[in-house]
Amino acid sequence: MIASLAGQGYEIKRCCRILDVAPSGYFSWRRRTPSPAALRREWLRGLISQIHAASRGVDGYRRIRAELLLGRQIVVSRKLVHKLMAEGRLKRPPDPQAAQEPRQRRDL
Repeated sequence: MIASLAGQGYEIKRCCRILDVAPSGYFSWRRRTPSPAALRREWLRGLISQIHAASRGVDGYRRIRAELLLGRQIVVSRKLVHKLMAEGRLKRPPDPQAAQEPRQRRDL
């Protein structure tokens, strides 16, 4: 947020004061290198997008996780795959058969 405001011409120290952030904390955060977990997530994002593109956008998070686990021996949770796909806006297309037949409601 602060970096985007600074890119628009606002002073960084003023942005920090408005957002109640210590300027020293902001500058140390900006200099910090990415953590190993952040690097792994970025690497997984690339793999997931490759697998999704190779399946022509048909595979959902379950099949992509299976490809990572069984095909490439990469252990990853289904929640992480789902989250990374949602962040990358990678979705499985809707099922055409489900759109043709509406579900009937049953009164209990």
